[in-house]
This record gives sequence, C-alpha cells and structure tokens, in this order.
Amino acid sequence: MTKKRSCFFITFVFCILFILFMIINNFNRNSLMISWIGQYTFYEFAPPNQNMKYEINVYEDDGLYAYIAIDGFHTLKRLKTKVWSRENEIMFVFYQYYTDLEGNNTLNESYNEGDILLKLKKKKGVLITEWVNIIPMLSENEYPGQYFEIK
Repeated sequence: MTKKRSCFFITFVFCILFILFMIINNFNRNSLMISWIGQYTFYEFAPPNQNMKYEINVYEDDGLYAYIAIDGFHTLKRLKTKVWSRENEIMFVFYQYYTDLEGNNTLNESYNEGDILLKLKKKKGVLITEWVNIIPMLSENEYPGQYFEIK
C-alpha cells in the first residue's frame, strides 16, 4: 500500500470510529433523558390540618419539560418547566405558569424565566431531592433527601 492510501485508510477508519462513538454517546444520553419521563409525587402533613401535595409530570416534547402542581396550605402553584439533564441528575428550570384542566393557576408567586426550582438525582437507586426556589412546607424536609416517589 502506498503512503497516500495508507494515510487515507487510517483517516477513513478514524472518521468511522468517531461517528460510531458519537452515535453511541447520543443514544446513551437520550436513554438517560427518557428514563426521567414519568410522574413524581411527594406529600407533607403537619398537625392538625396542614398538608402539601407536590406532583411533577415529566414529558418529552423535543426535549424534556415538566408540569409541577403544588396544592396545600395557602398554596396553589401551576408551573411549567424546562428540564435539563446531566448524567443521573435533572434540574427543573421555570419556563411559564399554566392553567390546569380544572381552571387552577398559580396564586401569589413570582418566578422568573430561568429560575431553578429544584433538582432530582438518582444515587444508588434512591431519588434525592435538592430544593432550590421551591421549598417544602416543613423545615425538616428542606435538606437534600429522599422525598419524591415515582408513580
């Protein structure tokens, strides 16, 4: 084989391997993103009659998005977020308010587009919540920990 052909062959093989690597990497990234799709719930109660219910519905629409509904003691929130994923962690970034099918919408809140609301992380099979701009009703739940469950 001539030197030119040898160089061309090596370049060709390198390009094929690079393309295969990119395809596999993109497939793995998409698989991680898709693994987050679903409904997550968390419920808090404080005697005698205070409660808070959190529901997060993550869906795919040319990227990941989520509807967050929070109902409870002096609280009614309906938030649409963009979901950013990195390895075993997702971050919910405020996008806009929404009105649900029953006509409920957010009362007395002022999030700005781009505000990070909360993060979820999968760690050894456990779902860990890190609160950012959304905080739980009970102060003992403010620390990162296992709160949300997938339905």
